Amino acid sequence: MDIDDKNNYINNDSEKGKKIDKSTFYYLSTIVASVMTIPGIITLIAMRFYTDNLVLQLSVTSFVFLISLIISIKIAKLLSIRVEKKQSK
Repeated sequence: MDIDDKNNYINNDSEKGKKIDKSTFYYLSTIVASVMTIPGIITLIAMRFYTDNLVLQLSVTSFVFLISLIISIKIAKLLSIRVEKKQSK
């Protein structure tokens, strides 16, 4: 096996099967980014109207951002599994 054959063997079709088109990637990334940011922004705006305590606002908003980050990671995993199943068909 010479060097050219080895490079072709390493860059096999397994990498080509995992690629998704750009529009699907952008669509799924937008969904995950929205799930990650919108709840925290809404919470911050709501907290600004209800209290003047900056520490309380930051702590509640940080907690909501943390929860939404965890949820967005789970959603991203579910979406990636769904895309993989759709591509394998």
